[in-house]
Parts: sequence; C-alpha cells; structure tokens
Amino acid sequence: MNIIPFRKTVQHQPASAPDRVELKNGRLVIHRRRGSGYWQMRARLPGEKDYVRVSLKTSREEEARELALREYIKLEMKIEEGIPIRSHKFGDAAKKYRKWLEDQLNIKATSADMTRNLLGALNRYVEPYFGAKDMSEFRHKAAEKLSEGYYHWRATNGKGKASVPAWKTVNFEYMAVNAVIEHAVKLNWIDDRNACKLKLPKFVATPTNRRPGFTEEEYLKLARYMWRRWVKVKDKRQVYTRQMVRHLILVMVNSGMRTNDIEFFRWRDMKEEVDQNGETHFMLYLQGKQGRSGSTPPAWCAAQPRTKVFLERWKEICVNIGDDDLVFSTKKGGKLEYSKIVEDLFREAGVLQDQNGKKRTLYSCRHTYAMLRLQAGASIGDIARNMRTSVAMIEKHYGQVQAIERAAAVTGPKLPRRTKQQTGASGGTTAGVDAAAG
Repeated sequence: MNIIPFRKTVQHQPASAPDRVELKNGRLVIHRRRGSGYWQMRARLPGEKDYVRVSLKTSREEEARELALREYIKLEMKIEEGIPIRSHKFGDAAKKYRKWLEDQLNIKATSADMTRNLLGALNRYVEPYFGAKDMSEFRHKAAEKLSEGYYHWRATNGKGKASVPAWKTVNFEYMAVNAVIEHAVKLNWIDDRNACKLKLPKFVATPTNRRPGFTEEEYLKLARYMWRRWVKVKDKRQVYTRQMVRHLILVMVNSGMRTNDIEFFRWRDMKEEVDQNGETHFMLYLQGKQGRSGSTPPAWCAAQPRTKVFLERWKEICVNIGDDDLVFSTKKGGKLEYSKIVEDLFREAGVLQDQNGKKRTLYSCRHTYAMLRLQAGASIGDIARNMRTSVAMIEKHYGQVQAIERAAAVTGPKLPRRTKQQTGASGGTTAGVDAAAG
C-alpha cells in the first residue's frame, strides 16, 4: 500500500490593508493600533497645540474614512463658531476657580468673608447640580433654562434643605456660578462670545430695586447727630471708634467708595491732580470688589473736595498713619467690624429705615453719593465710571432720581438750591448738603 505523506496545507491570506491612512494633506490621520480592530482618528487643527483624537468605533476602513471626515468638519465648524473642541466639565472649572480664589485670598486681593461664602455656595449647592454638566452647555441661548432648572431644584433639594431659600440666597449662588463661568472663559474652556450669565428667573418675586440711601435732610440729620452728640461720650474707649466711623461715613458719602474698598484703603492711596483747566481734584485709589472674578479693576476715583478735609482731620486722631497703614482699622491695625455700631448709630439718629421700611447699612452712604451726584446734574456715564460700575446699574437702582429731575424739567422752572443758612448746616466739622453734593 502506497502511503501518501501528510502535507500541511497553508491557506494564503490576502495582503493586509495599511494600518495608517493620511487625509486632508496629512492634517487628518486614521490608524489602527496593534491588536485592535477599531480605527482611530487624530486631527491637527488651527490654534490647538495637541492632536484631537477620536475613536471611530468601526473596523471597516471605508467607513472609518467617512466618519473621520465628518468629525473633522464638525471640529472646524466649532472653531469657526467659537465653541471649544475639547470637553470640560463645570466641576473641573469649579476646581480651578477654587484654587484661583484661594490664591487671591493669600495675596489679600479678596476678603476672607467673600471667599468663605463663595466656596460654601459652590460646595453645598452649585456643584452638586452643575458639576457634571459640560461647559459648552453654558451658552447664551441656554441661560434662562439653566437658571430656571437650578431654581426649581434648589427649592426642593440641596444639602441642609429646610425651606424655600430667600431670593438673595439663590441670587448669590447664581453669582458663584457666573464666577466659575468667567474663570472658564479665562482658561479658554468656553468662548467669551457664547458664555452666559445666570440670573433669577422672571417668576421669582423680589423687592423693589431702589436702594436705601439718605435724602438731603436725612443726611444732614445724621451728620449733625454724629458731630453734636454721638462722638461726645464719656467713655474714652468709645470715642476713638466713633470718631473713625463718623469720618468713614463722611468720606463714603463724598466719594462713593464701596464697603469692601475699606479693607484695602491705605494712607498712600490718595493724591491731588491738576486737570487741563488748572482745577485741582482729590483722588482716591479704590480696589474693592475684585474677589469673585477680578472683573472690577482698581482705579483712581475723583472724590468731592471736602473728602480731603475729612481725611486730614481723621489723620490727626488716627494712631496708624504710615503710608502702608489702613486708613480705617482697629488701633492694632486690624479689620474694622462696623455693622453693629453703624446700625446702632442710624437707629439713635432716627434714620435706620427709609420710607419703605428698608433698613439702611453703611453701604447706604455709597447710594447717597450716587443720588446726590445725580441731583447735582452729573451725567450717568461719569458717575458710573467714577463709582467703578455700569451705566445700567446706575439706571436700575437710581432711576427714581432721574424721574424726579425729569418731572422738575417738564413741570416748571427749577427752584433755586437752598444755602447752608437756609438748611441750618454749620461750617464746623459737619458735612453740609452743599459740601456733600459738590
């Protein structure tokens, strides 16, 4: 019997397809990794340092080519529309913002209170709701939907939930959200042209936007009370603090500074400048309101002439008068805690509440400055720039002053302003209405 020797049959495979294909003149490449059947793509795009990589999830070359070209067109359209092509979560942006905010606190560019409140809002409510959302979702068209969604969630959920939160509380949380969005813009995680700002939904009832400043008569009443009675106490330990608060109020009404300007205001932050008409102006360097996003830069602001007199008189009393010393601080140079003493002063002087029952605070002095400057005929634009705020904010909160001025213009001739003798303002250390209003 003839034995046929066994011969192993070898099955010939067709030559394997190439594992790397260049498209778009090399700007787009599809390839397969060793040991993987799926095609991947990588693209080099204008303005991007690294490749953009995408898994195409197909083992077929022709399909991979088509998918890669579609993806490339989408990426080009995103760049043209200012949409970031890489995905970043709100939680990642919040983490970066936290680090930035803590750095600002370390260099004393923001206050400890503001930092604590912002971080608290982010940790308790904002991140649990927005953390997983992509930053590309925070666009102008989505602002209303995002705001309403958060408000409805916030009213029924959240850590330590007890009742529907006050509108001011939720408004502060929107401010924290907006601070993170602004920081993401700085990181180029979302385009500034598309970034939205969240605000209270229209259906949320809020009090009137009118801010409680002092009328001319009320301010005169307060100024006289401070000068004639309040600072003349027998307890010498109280005299120093009361004199400081009194001069602080006079300076704020005549300069429009914010309460958080106080924390940074030093004796070196004032000077006189002569303009092109030869007029001398007293200038203050104000640096408050930088903590959330750095959006309000420091600036030299023109104060009313009497401000120089008030500061010179306070300097004669103050124990810390070095160039780097805070103008308004404790005797040891620490932060001035003024809320309680100011509330007590306003109550004793009979000016704690306005005609609508809204309680006044030290910030009311800034509002009084704006009202008096508007009544004196200064333009809204000039006031806004000098107060380091927007025209829209002036119109929103002090529109009632404009309404009164318009009424005077259309109903008859303007009555002459009263003199110091008519109002009873003295020339001593009390700020008269004429001095306060310029």
